[in-house]
Amino acid sequence: MIAFGGTFSATEPFNQLEQVLTDVDVGESELKWDGKNLGTVHNGFYSAVYPFITPLIDLVKYTMPELKTVTITGHSLGAAEALVFGAMLATDQPDLDVYIYTYGTPRVGGPNFVKALNDSGAEVIRFVNEIDLVTMVPTSVGLGDSVLHAGRQVTFNTTGVSEDCKDYFVGNQYASVLSSPLAALSGCPQEAAGDHTSYKDNIGRWLIDHGWTGNDVSPSCPDGTF
Repeated sequence: MIAFGGTFSATEPFNQLEQVLTDVDVGESELKWDGKNLGTVHNGFYSAVYPFITPLIDLVKYTMPELKTVTITGHSLGAAEALVFGAMLATDQPDLDVYIYTYGTPRVGGPNFVKALNDSGAEVIRFVNEIDLVTMVPTSVGLGDSVLHAGRQVTFNTTGVSEDCKDYFVGNQYASVLSSPLAALSGCPQEAAGDHTSYKDNIGRWLIDHGWTGNDVSPSCPDGTF
């Protein structure tokens, strides 16, 4: 398993600032690997994961040659990095079974990136907590080119969404901010932002609903709770 940390996962304030700047770097980059063009992706996400791509692929290829299955995961910024890296690993190592399971994933790339990831054979599942705001952005990169989601979506706790916010989407936020900047700090925008940082409890409920008994737990959770 290869896991990428999300925004604020760094331990030093300066590095946390770098992570925030990565999130807002909405330029576009062409993702190329092994002579193949994998489409346009968010420049910040690509730049953040780029230094680790070759070492991680080498780790999979040479340190663990018997490995046939690789699971890649991450939350938020880490989820975006997981998608970029996963696309490159699956392209570089087509004989591997690559599984990409992400949480609170922002939109990462354009239509060609989504197609390349789908064509790679990797299994991609995005877990979304209620109306998590981060999963709705960015709506474009570079000079307004569209960005899309890749993979299937599993949504946690749709019954937990407030009745007035069930049809909330990011366009509502833009409209509300234009009418009143303070509107982004309350109501549905606030609820959607809070959903991004509250995955843990709803993941536990989802696992239990799907048959998890809590028997297979880490030593830090001996009673199967989260």
